[in-house]
Amino acid sequence: MKCNYKGLFLVATIVLLLCSITAISATDDISDATVIKDDTGMSTVSVSKDVSNTKNMKKDVTTHVVNNDNVEEIFSGKNYSLSDSVKDGDNLDFQGTIDKNHSIVINRQVNAYSSTKDAVISLHTVAGSLLGEDPGNSFRLDPGASGSTIKELYINNTQTWIFNVHDVNLTNMS
Repeated sequence: MKCNYKGLFLVATIVLLLCSITAISATDDISDATVIKDDTGMSTVSVSKDVSNTKNMKKDVTTHVVNNDNVEEIFSGKNYSLSDSVKDGDNLDFQGTIDKNHSIVINRQVNAYSSTKDAVISLHTVAGSLLGEDPGNSFRLDPGASGSTIKELYINNTQTWIFNVHDVNLTNMS
């Protein structure tokens, strides 16, 4: 037992001695410090405050009147999505009853409303796949419709599907 205490005491003493030597050698001697003057020239750079907007701002907004007679013209793209004549930011003014047997797909950022307050969309949805790959006839918002405003439309006998969009406002819908 005495050997264990002696060995432990010897190891502790050596560790303490090493820590003391390390602390002494780590002190900083400021007597040999030198000061160097930096003579590099500083130049002034002018900053332009003319910031141009890089976004494509839509200047002319077109209002497209959508009724039962021209719905195939406005929604003439793939799977009855918006035609090329409808651009981001345009208005879709739904008027009267739209009674068709196909989908209406909004795939651009638009404002859809009814100025006459009488828009009824009836697309006669029948059972498609409820898993999303084939919802049947539906009023649908696809990914390009992010930022759209849809208001004051009455959707009758029609499923409404909203796929991967954000910032869409649905107001006074029934």
